[in-house]
Amino acid sequence: MQAVRSIAFLTIRACWRSRVAHILLFFIAFVMFVLPLTISGDGTAEGLLKISLTYSLGATGILLSIVALWLGTMNISEDIENHNLHMISVKPVSRLKIWFGKWLGINIFLLIILILAAISIYFTSMWRLGKANFPEEELAEVKFRVLSGRELLAPEKINLETLIDEEVQRRLRMGLPMPENLSEKMVRSTLGKQIERKKDSVEPGGIRRFEFKKLSLQPGTEISIRYRVYVSRVKELSQRATNGLWILYHKDEAGKEVPFYLRKQSLGGRDQEIIFNSDFIRTDGSIHLGYMNQDPEGKAVVFPENHGPFIMKDAVPFWNNYSRVIFLIFCQILFMATLGSICGSLASAPIALFCSFSYLIVGLLVNYVRPADENQFKFDSQNPIVQLMELVQMGTSVAIVSLNDFMQLSFLIRGELVDLSFMIMTVLKFVVLRGLPIVIIGLFFFNRRELGKVVRRA
Repeated sequence: MQAVRSIAFLTIRACWRSRVAHILLFFIAFVMFVLPLTISGDGTAEGLLKISLTYSLGATGILLSIVALWLGTMNISEDIENHNLHMISVKPVSRLKIWFGKWLGINIFLLIILILAAISIYFTSMWRLGKANFPEEELAEVKFRVLSGRELLAPEKINLETLIDEEVQRRLRMGLPMPENLSEKMVRSTLGKQIERKKDSVEPGGIRRFEFKKLSLQPGTEISIRYRVYVSRVKELSQRATNGLWILYHKDEAGKEVPFYLRKQSLGGRDQEIIFNSDFIRTDGSIHLGYMNQDPEGKAVVFPENHGPFIMKDAVPFWNNYSRVIFLIFCQILFMATLGSICGSLASAPIALFCSFSYLIVGLLVNYVRPADENQFKFDSQNPIVQLMELVQMGTSVAIVSLNDFMQLSFLIRGELVDLSFMIMTVLKFVVLRGLPIVIIGLFFFNRRELGKVVRRA
């Protein structure tokens, strides 16, 4: 391991002397110190904090990923082309140790920068928030909604098969004949698509119920429910305010269901929260809610399954959640450094740079061919071009890792917990299952590459 440590130390020094790295690090310093102090939000404390964290951390992650690709690619390929690696190879140091030492040095160098950037962005954003002279009530709301790490508890999912059975029985009771030219499987499939399109929708005057089970909340504490409602449909661009009536179904001592009403005006397409007491939790640990659509223009409203409502349960402090996001950003940097190091060990510098940055660009573009609403696409889109784009996106996403796969800033700025199980799955899915095969295949060919045939640079 002495050889690996020595190579890692020399690699850190080489990274620090890289001119291109100096330029990119200058921009990172700008993001660390200047960006959080200059950008402005929508005039609210919440908007200021959200945009400061989003832009600063997002730009830092992207810039460090570019630095990781550049250093990983150039550090090894230049050593091979300048024949520097030949002097080490003749010593009793294997190529695997050489590659691992350089890879380790690059990642230690970038990890130090990331930690310094994260600390700087955190304290600069908090300092600016405190100096902005926002009212105490607004700051308290920001602390509750953003500066927290709350776990999302989802309601019970709607059983589609049960709804199909109920629809079939309803049609039979009404005397509606079933199509004779279609099998029972085809009929149920068609009904399933119709119900799937409408299950998230609430017609004017209609009520949709939500049930949360197996809750372990302390009695007497406040419960926050976050949701996002859309007027007409999710894809509707001109969202507006709508009125609704939240209903909390509470059972009295006699076991009779007693509703409690809470009128709420909600802005379509935006996160909303309602707060009530945990006394509404039933003895079996469940909460039953309902939403009555009272839209002033008589339009239907939609509750997409992935937008709530969710019960927000306090889990970890903000710094803990912040650290988890930084860890995922480092995993992204780790993957890019690995990709660059493999490309640099297999090809000349220009080809290695082209391959590694092409991978990065394709990964960024993959998300733009993904439909905005996958559930709507699944049943509504009959356009073969759109379907082809979706197939291309699905196939590419299997082989390509995008920067967006690691960036979980949306969780952070909404005060939502970045769950440990999600972090483990992200590492396994992207770093291990996709990164490890690249490393194994790359090192296999690197170990058999004839370095003597590489033309030395003039």
